[in-house]
Amino acid sequence: MNRLTPAALALALAACGGNAQQLPVKITSCKAVPSAQGADLRAMVENKAYKPISELDFSAAFYGDFRYRKFAGAATLPQEFDPGQKREIVAPLAGATPDLHGPAMVCLVTRIRYLDGTVDVAPAQE
Repeated sequence: MNRLTPAALALALAACGGNAQQLPVKITSCKAVPSAQGADLRAMVENKAYKPISELDFSAAFYGDFRYRKFAGAATLPQEFDPGQKREIVAPLAGATPDLHGPAMVCLVTRIRYLDGTVDVAPAQE
């Protein structure tokens, strides 16, 4: 019988808790890519809600130069994002420079606006 040491268990739980998506979407990849305006977030997102999505707001943290940097981005979708659909969403990252690139350490959807005008907002992260 394999047993986890307390330190290994704490590390495993911290890894799971670091990216606790609370809204009805699933993010399978999330990265920053340089753009003409600075950097864009490119996230592969699946709509797990029961209605179409028209806008998504993101919060993402990146690690580089021995520091974490956190950015926000928003995407207005030109075509509705139907339930069960999976697609790449591109959102400009506010305040990011073209040197930001690579996978996000944490990537969350913080707000969803649905096609019917309703909104879901994630609880504030501590």
